Amino acid sequence: VRTAVAALERDGLIAVRRGRGGGFTVLAPVYDAAEMRREMRRNKRALRDAFDYRIVVETGATRLAAERHRSMDLSALHKLLVGMDTALDIALGEQSAQHVVDFQTLDSAFHLRIAQAAQNEQLLDAVADARRRMWLPIGAIFGRLETNANDYHESILEAIENREPELAATRMTEHINDTRHTIEAWLKR
Repeated sequence: VRTAVAALERDGLIAVRRGRGGGFTVLAPVYDAAEMRREMRRNKRALRDAFDYRIVVETGATRLAAERHRSMDLSALHKLLVGMDTALDIALGEQSAQHVVDFQTLDSAFHLRIAQAAQNEQLLDAVADARRRMWLPIGAIFGRLETNANDYHESILEAIENREPELAATRMTEHINDTRHTIEAWLKR
């Protein structure tokens, strides 16, 4: 526990107040987008691996969601899609870090809800892990959203709703690769 606390404190994720009345305070991580971009350029293999991992687990979850979804899954996904549309419109009109986070939160909820619709707890855990592995380092470079941020979600949901597992998986692969290409373009700047 001491080693973990020391590591979290060293990384600036917690503040430790020692002594009587002491404790831990969770700190918001401070990211330097330019430094993150340099770090990702230096470690292109980890970036590639994160996207490959996402494709493997999220397409599998999407395929199963198209086969196993329930009406409540579709209802939740439709609500999230509407929320993402609204959040993206707001973010594109008024670019701010908070608007980007608002959209990313809904985006993650959408992807995790697809994994829930697959009705496989291990796959849900894998999707959550894949998204975390990608978004912890990569999410910091998103200071703004691109107009294509929500392009594939509707077609993914439509394929799930129509119980077309292969089409749903294909659309998810296209979506993840589109995000990959956007990030690669940003890294070239």
